[in-house]
Amino acid sequence: MFKVIIAVLGLGFFTTLCSAQQVRPAKSAEIYRDLKTLKRMPKVLYLAAHPDDENTGLLSWLINEQNVETGYLSLTRGDGGQNLLGTEQGAALGLIRTHELLEARKLDGAQQFFTRAIDFGFSKNTDDTFKQWDADSITADVVWVIRKFRPDVIICRFPPTAAAGHGQHAASAVVAEKAFKLAADKNAFPGQLKYVNVWQPKRLLWNTFRFGGVNTISENQLKANVGQFDAQLGMGYGELAGLSRSLHKSQGAGTQSVAGVRTEYFSHVLGEPAKATLFDKIPLNWTEKAVNDVDDLIDVLLLSFDYNHPDKSLHGLLMLRKRISELQDAGLKKDKLAAIDKIILSCTGFMGEVVTNQPEAIAGNSYNFRLNVISRSASPVILEQVNWINQTDNLNRRISGDSLVTIERKIQIPADAKITEPYWLENAAKNAATFSVANDTLIGLAENEAALNVSLLLKIGTDKFTVKLPLSF
Repeated sequence: MFKVIIAVLGLGFFTTLCSAQQVRPAKSAEIYRDLKTLKRMPKVLYLAAHPDDENTGLLSWLINEQNVETGYLSLTRGDGGQNLLGTEQGAALGLIRTHELLEARKLDGAQQFFTRAIDFGFSKNTDDTFKQWDADSITADVVWVIRKFRPDVIICRFPPTAAAGHGQHAASAVVAEKAFKLAADKNAFPGQLKYVNVWQPKRLLWNTFRFGGVNTISENQLKANVGQFDAQLGMGYGELAGLSRSLHKSQGAGTQSVAGVRTEYFSHVLGEPAKATLFDKIPLNWTEKAVNDVDDLIDVLLLSFDYNHPDKSLHGLLMLRKRISELQDAGLKKDKLAAIDKIILSCTGFMGEVVTNQPEAIAGNSYNFRLNVISRSASPVILEQVNWINQTDNLNRRISGDSLVTIERKIQIPADAKITEPYWLENAAKNAATFSVANDTLIGLAENEAALNVSLLLKIGTDKFTVKLPLSF
């Protein structure tokens, strides 16, 4: 029996280095936003139970107005929801809703995380929910995401009470409180510490709400004004949120794109209370982290940024990259180097893809692939090396002038290549409420990273960058 490797990967708009997607440059407005985010220190993790539980208006504001790195952790993939589009239920519906969330994140800019929890359907309260969910394993998953993402502020959508309206909603708040306390405890889930360090967020908040007849907001709660108009987006954050939420098509979750400023409310749960803003007593920029010169370097880049020629920023970006690489804080250095590498690659106008006309591949067989690369920068990008999985070419080839370079190679799929499938579905579920994931380091990921990649070694200026491109149809 043949072992088939599904090699179909959409060629959408992505800019992430070393990812499971082809590389595309970001738009100039996105590069500019990423530069502003590079200057900011805080991170926010929003947490709830299901796809479409997130407050997209708040996420849009955090990313585009506050310029802070933000993620949404949905405990489940929505496997137990309705499906207005077709007959898929269970794991198949969860896969659909996973990709609906990913499409929403492309609009608002947040990162997306999940746990092993399965949406088993409606539950009345937390007791009912934890008869199904394994509280310890889900708490471990949330602790893992916290330790890996390292948020300063965690915001829950729901309280751990009947006001949440659904047992899984309330349970998400219970798990958040446990994980908040345990993430900094070296004795909690010590096996994780082979890969990540302990981490203590500054505070845990509940994003209160008025849903139907349930009103949990109060004027003495912490407030934030959101929904402002963003000229680079051409809309307000509430309007962007409406577009983002409307991508949950299987749930019929479309909402109006509402213009205008509105108020979000927050109730303190754990950690150090905030009196004025979400980020009270959290370093906001490099200067407040006692790295005094980086803010100045970024300010110069922002002031001189040319939307029509972002490659003019390359010299300053490479200087900034050198400074960041000298940081002693390993976690901060890793995060910010990944961010600036993405910006640099986009500023060169680099595009890379490895494609074949064959939609499926069989382990052990060979197929013809095309490597297409191009750079639109006035400063050349040097393609020094290509690792084709089973052979390496040393090229030192100049890529510039908006001229497409195509290199064809026959690539043999490794004989031991695994069948392509979502990592959380590789094994039979542990039970009706928990997926079985053999490799714990995959937990949190929205989808698989590509197993089969062509690796490029690029030189930009005097710096070298490794870019991984997945084999794609």
